[in-house]
Amino acid sequence: MFSACLLDWPAVKISGFTFIRNGIDLGYPFVPSIRSLLPLCDEVIVNVPRSTDGTLDAIRAIDDPKIRIIESHWDDTQRKGGLLLSHHTNIAFDQCTGDWCVYIQGDEALHEATIPAMKTAMERELKNLRVVLPGSARGAAGCEHPLSGGCPGLSHPPKREVAGETLRGTIFPLRLRPSP
Repeated sequence: MFSACLLDWPAVKISGFTFIRNGIDLGYPFVPSIRSLLPLCDEVIVNVPRSTDGTLDAIRAIDDPKIRIIESHWDDTQRKGGLLLSHHTNIAFDQCTGDWCVYIQGDEALHEATIPAMKTAMERELKNLRVVLPGSARGAAGCEHPLSGGCPGLSHPPKREVAGETLRGTIFPLRLRPSP
């Protein structure tokens, strides 16, 4: 049963995700950052917590069908210990439907020369049960392996996060410098 589930996995689907708030006022090059995900990703989820500077309009102006914008509430009382940042990152991450999830910050970009290698590695490692992050395994009826979320009939295989790198840390996004 284990190998039959693996043989039925569909082609790799890649989700990109990020969040940005008041990126214009803060001088972040978030538009090129988001655009750098488009050649790699099948979908890009962008969480835009209540911004006051036109950030939301700038993201809408990218006008790409792969981009899905989520508008969320910003609560300044959660600023301690990075809770607010992780909360808004997770809002975007939870909407990802891909097999792999690529996280990028508003001052990072994927270099176009790295995209073919990233995609090839993700396709190659899709069925590799050793390439999994903690917490990504889910159980399902009719499948007896730890990654049973990848069996046919479920919405998607387990999410695998590539936080700016793939597999053995050989591919990193470029850090963009904010405008002076």
